[in-house]
Amino acid sequence: MNLDGFSAHAGQDVLVEYASATKDTVKEIFLVHGEPDAAQALQAKLAHAVMTSVMDPARNQMIEIPA
Repeated sequence: MNLDGFSAHAGQDVLVEYASATKDTVKEIFLVHGEPDAAQALQAKLAHAVMTSVMDPARNQMIEIPA
């Protein structure tokens, strides 16, 4: 799933609200865009609000997602 048009700065509340609404079906969240400080702040907000795995992978980091 791709969410276009949200900023880690201005759209954090909307992203947290969306993640909270999908927490029963979404098992992991990957943050792959934005400045490192903003991504870390959003990661903390999401982890607290939805209590699911929220990852901020390193550039070029490979992550295997099971089918």
